[in-house]
Amino acid sequence: EEEELVVVMQRVAFMKMHKPEFEISRSAMRSLKEGIASWGEVEVQSIRGAVNA
Repeated sequence: EEEELVVVMQRVAFMKMHKPEFEISRSAMRSLKEGIASWGEVEVQSIRGAVNA
């Protein structure tokens, strides 16, 4: 009998942004935060691709 391989993926992220000493708009800070957060999805997609290969 062949055993089934089960892969469990979990991802937890914590991000704390500090206001820089130079001027930056709220929209630029939001955009930066969203860009950093999106790398987590890139990582998950890469892992899924490797597992499904």
